[in-house]
Amino acid sequence: MTEGLKQKVYDYLNAEGCWWYVGRHDGTDFLILDSWETVEGLNEFIGKQGDDDVEDLDDLFHWSWGFDDEYSYCSHCYNVIRTSRDSYGWTPDYWETECEYICGDCVRIDFADDYIDDRIERALDDEVVGCYLLDPTDYNFKLVAPGLEYGLHHGQNDDPLTLIRWANEHSLQAVFTLTTGQFDVRFDLYLRHDDGSELSDDDVTSVRDALGEYVEYEYGGDRLYLRSEFKQWPTPAQRIETALKNPTLVKVSAQDFIDGNLPKAEGDVVSYQIEY
Repeated sequence: MTEGLKQKVYDYLNAEGCWWYVGRHDGTDFLILDSWETVEGLNEFIGKQGDDDVEDLDDLFHWSWGFDDEYSYCSHCYNVIRTSRDSYGWTPDYWETECEYICGDCVRIDFADDYIDDRIERALDDEVVGCYLLDPTDYNFKLVAPGLEYGLHHGQNDDPLTLIRWANEHSLQAVFTLTTGQFDVRFDLYLRHDDGSELSDDDVTSVRDALGEYVEYEYGGDRLYLRSEFKQWPTPAQRIETALKNPTLVKVSAQDFIDGNLPKAEGDVVSYQIEY
C-alpha cells in the first residue's frame, strides 16, 4: 500500500510540474522537494487517498524528506546527501566540485586522489578548506600543527592563511582538518613535500620549531602555540570589540526590515536603524 501511494505521489508531482527527487538516505527512501507550496499540495493530495494510517507526507516518508536548499544527490551513486549545516559540529560528507556533488563514500572509493589534489590546489589559491572525507596521513601528510584555533574568544587568532603561504614558500603542500564550534574553528595543519613525499621526523621537528612552541598533552590533546607572525592582528575578538563601540549604521524602512531586504554594508558589526 505504501509503495503504491508513493508512486501516486510521484505521478502527482510530475503532473503539477514540480521539481523533486527521491533517492536513498540512511537506508530509506528520501524525498527532496522545492517549496512549502509543494508540501501543502502534497499533504492535501495524500489526505484524499483514503488511507487512515497515512494522512500526510510525514506519515508516508516517516519524516524522511527535505528541501532542495538543504539536500541534494550524489551525481555518481545518486544517493541523497545533506548539504546544509544542522548543528555546530556538522561536517559535510560530500565534495562539491565546480559542477556536481560527490558523496563521501564515492570520494573514498573512486575519487580520493582527485579530492586530495583539490584540497592542495585550493590552499595554493589561499583558500582554507577542510579535508573532511579522508585521513591526510594516508596520503603522506604529517600532522605538524595540532590544536590551532580561530574564533571570537581571546587568544583564538591562529592565522591559517599565513601558514598556507609559509608552506608554499617552503615547497610544502598543506591541508587542514577543521572542527567548527558556535564561535570558533579548531584546526590541525598537515604538511608533505611538494613532490608528494612524506616529511621525516626531523623535518617535522624543524617545521614545528619554525612555527612555534610544540606542547604535548595539553588540554584536549597536543598543541602547537604559534609565533606571533603566524597569528592575526588585531585578533578577531579585538576587531569585534572595536566594532561594537563604533558599529556601521544603516537606515532601513520597517517593511524592508520585516521582509529581510537589508542593504549590504561593510564592517564587522552592522546596526540597522528602522525608519517608520
